[in-house]
Amino acid sequence: MIQALLSRGDRRLSHLLELTRHYGDSLGSYRRAFKELKGQLPGLDDYVHDNWQSGQTLPWSHLQGPLPEATLLKHLAAATEQFDQSSTAITTNRVYQPK
Repeated sequence: MIQALLSRGDRRLSHLLELTRHYGDSLGSYRRAFKELKGQLPGLDDYVHDNWQSGQTLPWSHLQGPLPEATLLKHLAAATEQFDQSSTAITTNRVYQPK
């Protein structure tokens, strides 16, 4: 969860990161910082659980990377398609049957 938070976070998490570093840069430091900032941070759904739309402005959109956005979107579409096919195969073959 912390990795997702860091990779998808924006400037609204800067105080959390500063406080975590102040407490020692460990998992316990994150817990302590979260506890201290309870109610002051955006919900975790914003960063960790929500699916982002392909046209949405991302926190790092202002950075220029080695791949153009069109290439990244093409890779996303291919990965999503493969995931959808795997998911369909699992439910069709009844490999996984939740109770």
